[in-house]
Amino acid sequence: MTFDNKILASNIRARLGALNMTRRELAEKAGVSLDTVQRCASGEQVPGADKLFAMADALECTPNDLLGWKVA
Repeated sequence: MTFDNKILASNIRARLGALNMTRRELAEKAGVSLDTVQRCASGEQVPGADKLFAMADALECTPNDLLGWKVA
């Protein structure tokens, strides 16, 4: 499995849309800064594991879903 920050960014945006959630709401639910969410959703920043897990939880999915990794 390889990491692609563009896939991560796209999946964050897709989950936000699916949940009708704003980036600010995600930041509040995940306990991260709005700047972090903005940068991750644009592909400029890769979150640390703790922030990735928090954002995935807030987006009602798994970190693997956000990363685009399929687990057999």
